[in-house]
Amino acid sequence: MKLNNSLEREFYTTNNEKLFTLKREDISEIKNNYKFANLLFFCNVNSNKPVSKYVKEILTEQAVIISDSLPTKMIAAKDFWAQNQTVVFILGKDVKSVLLYTFENLNQLFDIFKNREIERLKNLIYLRGLNKKVIEYEKANYPWTLKLPKGYIVFRRDSKNNFVSYLLRVKKYPDRFLAVLWEKMQEDKVSKKWLWNKRLEIGEKYYAGDEFYAKDVIQRKIEFASYNGYKLYGRWQNPENCTGGAFASFAFYDKQQKIAYLLIILFFFPKEIS
Repeated sequence: MKLNNSLEREFYTTNNEKLFTLKREDISEIKNNYKFANLLFFCNVNSNKPVSKYVKEILTEQAVIISDSLPTKMIAAKDFWAQNQTVVFILGKDVKSVLLYTFENLNQLFDIFKNREIERLKNLIYLRGLNKKVIEYEKANYPWTLKLPKGYIVFRRDSKNNFVSYLLRVKKYPDRFLAVLWEKMQEDKVSKKWLWNKRLEIGEKYYAGDEFYAKDVIQRKIEFASYNGYKLYGRWQNPENCTGGAFASFAFYDKQQKIAYLLIILFFFPKEIS
C-alpha cells in the first residue's frame, strides 16, 4: 500500500530503521490512543460510519464546508489530546476523493509528521539549555558559532587545522559526536568528492581510523541552512576496534567569508550495546 510505503520510509543507520510505523486501530479504542504522538484520521463527511461520525463530531465546522468546490481538506493539529502530539485529519466528500487526495499528497503528509518529530527532538535536546562557556569560546576564536546544547564537552580541538569535535556521553546510551571543520577557500570548490575525502581524513586523523564503504553510504545535493551543499550519510565502522555506528555529514561554502564548512554528526555504538 502506498500509504505504508510513504510513512514507513527507511533511513540509513546501523540497522535500517523506520521513523514511523503505521498501525490501524479501531475507533472504539480511540481513548486509549489519545496519548500517542502521531495520529491520522480519514473522514468521508457524507458517511455515518464510526470513524467518519467521530471525526465530524469533533470537527463539525470543517466537515460542513466540504463540498464540490472544496472536495477535500487536510487539517494538522498540534497537541490535540496530549503534549507534543500531531493529529492529522483528511476530510473529503467521498471515499474516492479522500484516497486520491491522500496519495497525491503523501510527501506533504510525511513531512508534517517528520517536521513535528524534529521539533520534539529539538526541544528535548535543548531542554537543559546551552553550553554557554563553549559558545563564548567559539565567538572569540572561530569565524562561526554553534548553539551547543548543555552536556556536550570538547572531545578534540585542533585550532591549527580548523577542527573541533564535541562529545555527549549519557550512561546506557550511545556516545554522540558533533564536529566542525572549516577551510579557507577563495572560490567554491565544495563538491561530493571534497566532502567524501574530507570525511575520510577526519575519521583517520581524529577518530582512531574510522572509515566507511561506498555500499554503506548515500550522497546527495541538499539545501542546508539556506546554503546549497552536499550531504553524505550512512554507516561508519572501525574493524580494528570492533565498533561502528551511524553518521551524517553536511558540506557547504560561504561566499562572504570565503570559507568551506563541513559538519559531522555521528553515533558511537560499542560492541557491548546490542
